[in-house]
Amino acid sequence: MNRNPMDVINELVLDLSLVTSLPLGPNGRDYVRASAAASSMANQTSKMDKKDLRNYEWTIPPVLNILIVDIDHPVASKAALALRTLMASRICMNRLIESNGLQTISKVLDVMLAKRTSELRYANDTHSLVEHLAVCYREVARFNPWDIVNVGCIRHCVILMKNGDLSLIAIAAMTLASLSNDLDICKQMFSYGAIKPLITITDGDTTNDACMLAGLGCITQLCKIPEIAVRVVQQGVVPILEKALHRYHGHNNQSIREKGLYSLGSLSGIPSQRKLLCTLSMLDGIKTELQHGTMSAKLTILHILMNIKGQYEHERDYLLSLREMIVTLVQTGTWHVKTICMKVICVLYREDEDREYMVKEGQLIEGIITVIETKNREMQEVPLVLLLHLSVLHEIPFLLLKKKVHKLLIPLLYADDPIIRELTVILYRVFLLYNESAIEKIMPKDKEYLLKRDLYNPQLYGEEYGGLIQEYLQQIVDNRREYDYLIRLFTEEELQTLQLTQEELVPLQNLFMELDAECCGYLGIDELKMLLVLKGEVLDKEEVAALLKEYDTDASGVLDFKEFVLMMKSWDTRFGKGLKKFYNETIRRGPIGKSLAALGKWWNKDSYEYGQILEIKNRKMKLKQNNRDLELKFSTTELFKEKRERAILTREYGLVYSDNYEKTLPPINKRSHRY
Repeated sequence: MNRNPMDVINELVLDLSLVTSLPLGPNGRDYVRASAAASSMANQTSKMDKKDLRNYEWTIPPVLNILIVDIDHPVASKAALALRTLMASRICMNRLIESNGLQTISKVLDVMLAKRTSELRYANDTHSLVEHLAVCYREVARFNPWDIVNVGCIRHCVILMKNGDLSLIAIAAMTLASLSNDLDICKQMFSYGAIKPLITITDGDTTNDACMLAGLGCITQLCKIPEIAVRVVQQGVVPILEKALHRYHGHNNQSIREKGLYSLGSLSGIPSQRKLLCTLSMLDGIKTELQHGTMSAKLTILHILMNIKGQYEHERDYLLSLREMIVTLVQTGTWHVKTICMKVICVLYREDEDREYMVKEGQLIEGIITVIETKNREMQEVPLVLLLHLSVLHEIPFLLLKKKVHKLLIPLLYADDPIIRELTVILYRVFLLYNESAIEKIMPKDKEYLLKRDLYNPQLYGEEYGGLIQEYLQQIVDNRREYDYLIRLFTEEELQTLQLTQEELVPLQNLFMELDAECCGYLGIDELKMLLVLKGEVLDKEEVAALLKEYDTDASGVLDFKEFVLMMKSWDTRFGKGLKKFYNETIRRGPIGKSLAALGKWWNKDSYEYGQILEIKNRKMKLKQNNRDLELKFSTTELFKEKRERAILTREYGLVYSDNYEKTLPPINKRSHRY
């Protein structure tokens, strides 16, 4: 016959209340009744769900009374078992705390651990009582850590790890592992001397998987505090971590290796401890885990590799053995793993051999393109730095241009992050050295100014990459000089026309690159003044402007390399040597020459002023047209007006409006159409 669960609960509460209200005599009669009531409740609660256990919260006070009546009697163990089963319910746990149950448990453990530590290594009533109460600690530690810390839980757990059997050690270690999530509690664990027992129980030769996992969990948290981490290393944790990295048997071997890696990751962040971690056994375990471990483990290994850079012998050979795995992770890893892999490549793989292998054999560029295409433009700093890192090898920018990477970077010019925008501009300036026309063709009109030199807009670099980026840029310029990219701008016909050879252009190319310090590909008036200083010539402002204007054939306001070569070819003719130089400086460019120039200017005043007016008009018209183009590009209203005007014109000519007619129609007369 099925009984109502509430009737069973009420009877258990009544039995427990009666037992605790009656004296427990030496004849054992009441002990039997109390033991039966506690056992019955434990049997009932062990089979229940957490939702049903909440109805037993009122049994907590009477069970606590049974526990403290006589801790030497088996009835105490039964009461502790009842408490243990009730801790699965948060409501019962809160009732235990409100009833000062933790203080009661602490007092019982103080007595048991002070007198009977020798009984904790084999099965008996003392062992059972301590085990049940330790499990109560473990469950409360997950939700109310400071409540059990304040009653002496850490001290009890340290004693259990030193004197208990494997089951008690595992429970104590798991309790400390839960508590270690709070770094302030970790400091108390250090004060109570928990480090050495934790290291001892983490040795897989003497304990089981449960003890190792719990111990490594605590060590991982302790290693996050630098002051304590140093003491942990001094007490011999490194050999234990080596064993953990090479544990390949047991049900939890993967978790144990990961915990060991997490501890190593924290220790590698402390400069004074890095060299101690770089043993052959440790490096071998890291390599194996990078190949076969989980993605979380691989992420930790990447951080470790960057931290221990330059701390061990034969580093280059070791990194070469990892190179293929790291390139594979750029393609197959999660977003965070891909990002850290790119950082590792920038920091650790800086040889041209590495760049060539990763691009040609490892398909690294495809992995970078995938990241740029799939992620938000505000998260592209690392891929941009890696592209700059690869561009140091002069063959790779050609490959990047071939794969249309320059088109892929256009949206990054509009990123909110200034560092990403500036890195993108730097890359475009690099591409300009290789294919200027391709970059100018795709550059949006509102961003064209970014490719021009701006002395009042210094480059912004990420803190992690500032020095590297400057080094990359210098290497790119040096490689381009070796590649003679400026000389290659001249065709054979042009060289014959100028009566120059490629060998004669080499010193001019070197001079041009020295003047073009920012690698813009052109020389402005400031660089021209610097050239005059190098050549020992003295010209005033008007003469410098006239010199620039004379050789600026495309009226761009600057000199490209071809215009520079034309100017240098006629340099001796203009400035001369010896007596001719003296004549030029005293007569042509001296007071007499300047007077003659001023007279000619006054005599041709009308034509000169007309030319100035015409130049101003042309400049204004060009500016107006540029503004109009921007309005049409970014304003829906202006675009609509433009189409209406085109439609009116087509009707006047007897045509049906279509975008295809726009190129053949006459210009719009603004005065003939009003809106």
